[in-house]
Amino acid sequence: MKKSRVKKRKIQNKSNFFLCTAFLIEFGYVLYLLLIAKFEIPSIFWIALWLVPVVGSSVIYILSRRSVAKRDDLPEKFKEQYKDGDDRSTYLSYFLVVLNLAFYPFLHSTPIIFLWYFILILAFIPWHNNEKI
Repeated sequence: MKKSRVKKRKIQNKSNFFLCTAFLIEFGYVLYLLLIAKFEIPSIFWIALWLVPVVGSSVIYILSRRSVAKRDDLPEKFKEQYKDGDDRSTYLSYFLVVLNLAFYPFLHSTPIIFLWYFILILAFIPWHNNEKI
């Protein structure tokens, strides 16, 4: 039982690391646009830097759901819920990545980029501290 909690904590730490990295990259890019926009760095460089944490965090989240669904001490009801949620989380992750790539040029010319900061900040709030699986 302890080992599974340790594994879940490690996965959560990795997810938090990727979310922090995505936040810092976007924050650094906004600072770059505001302060040092004299140098021309290709957009593909920033897209690549941004895409790695987003895709990485999506993959880690999906793998963590699969590992929880494989636990022996969970009732079948919970296992089915985790397996059903796995497909939805996969599609949601892909949708967010494609949506962000589609609107990438638009994000640089409007203040809507700050909406992503708000969403990332919400991801760090410990919503389920007392929830036990």
